[in-house]
Amino acid sequence: MCCSKPIVATNWRGIPSLVCNNENGFIVPIKSADKIAEKIDLLIKDETLRRKFGEKSREIFLEKFTIDKFYQNIKMVFKAI
Repeated sequence: MCCSKPIVATNWRGIPSLVCNNENGFIVPIKSADKIAEKIDLLIKDETLRRKFGEKSREIFLEKFTIDKFYQNIKMVFKAI
């Protein structure tokens, strides 16, 4: 996400909170190698989609996952306790 890349990941634990399906990547069922390959192939072939998802990944990263955001979140936790 930091490097403006699209994501292909499985629907496992916290991953769906990072990847917005069809916005910055694809979420596929767990243990579905064929679906992972299908989505990677689609991204390889579709430069426009690849760039769109990559740009959205970077946007999400900057909104939620920078070191400054981490510090803000930690401060909120400490203030709460």
